[in-house]
Amino acid sequence: MKKEQFYEILANIDENAIKEAEIKINTKPKSKNLVYAFTAIACIAIIFVIGVMFPHSNNTVNGESQQFVSMASETEIDIEQKDITIYYLNNDEIVSSSLYLPCTSEEVFNSWKTLNGIGEEVELISVKIENNGTESINSTATYNTGDRFSINVTVTKNLQNYCTNQNKDKLLESLKLTLTGYSEIKFDEYNLIFE
Repeated sequence: MKKEQFYEILANIDENAIKEAEIKINTKPKSKNLVYAFTAIACIAIIFVIGVMFPHSNNTVNGESQQFVSMASETEIDIEQKDITIYYLNNDEIVSSSLYLPCTSEEVFNSWKTLNGIGEEVELISVKIENNGTESINSTATYNTGDRFSINVTVTKNLQNYCTNQNKDKLLESLKLTLTGYSEIKFDEYNLIFE
């Protein structure tokens, strides 16, 4: 074959055929190491899931199984948390601060105490919400049009030790604003009881 004939044959080759041939040449089978790596990761994941689902021991804490204690902790985590406005006194003026807290009356009350500089000896005894005469203790209630809500807050009487003649009304008002404001209920009546 002459040189000219060879160049003529080369010129007639389809460029798409050349590209397909290049792709087939450059394509290598997947590495077996990659398959082994994915298999190892899958095995580790299965072992982890089995370890979490089936505890290895039946340890007890104060006579209760550890699994029960663990479930109680998970329940505490499920409590809704949100930004809650806490009212407190600053130079005899009521101001507010927004804190991300669990929506429980105890957490809200403790944050109110802290911001007002009230000691640990003051405690929240109970919060009772009444909806048209039906009582609900330490929980939020659902609201229907025409409902009438009242809230009864009981605290230890040593809170009065933190009330001076100048700040008593404002301090107790900041407590009222805090405890009636974090739920989505509009209260018609608020009662503070010292016990």
